[in-house]
Amino acid sequence: MKDKAVIAVLAAVLIVAAAVGGIFIKNQMKSSDSTGKQTTSMNIVDKTPLQRQSDEVLDKLSYCKRVLDKKKQGKKKKEELDNLWNSVNEIHAKSYAATMTQEEVDEEMTALNSYSQTVDELYQQNQKAIEKLKKQDEKEESQKNAKK
Repeated sequence: MKDKAVIAVLAAVLIVAAAVGGIFIKNQMKSSDSTGKQTTSMNIVDKTPLQRQSDEVLDKLSYCKRVLDKKKQGKKKKEELDNLWNSVNEIHAKSYAATMTQEEVDEEMTALNSYSQTVDELYQQNQKAIEKLKKQDEKEESQKNAKK
């Protein structure tokens, strides 16, 4: 049941990010040249560092979330974790879906760095449980591969 809720949240975030990205791309395509005429341009920005870092933060956060979901937490802690999850997912979705200017990439990277610090703290606090979970995942993966 929890997996379905997580999938539903991810789907909602991706849909919103795609819609925002579509609007942004439409507006980004319209710009003026020096004569004032409308031209179409794409400021292609390398988002690879943002994508790579968002992948890493999301991976760590997913393990933290799995461990913390098993623990009994107060409603406020659960909401904080959900908000962190949604914020990181939003940046992750933007990094892959939207065309961004360099300023926007920089803004998202700054926000992601802030979230990354929080995720690193959570990861350190729950490191033993996360390592155990990773070993369990590796074992399950090797069993799946052995069956194939």
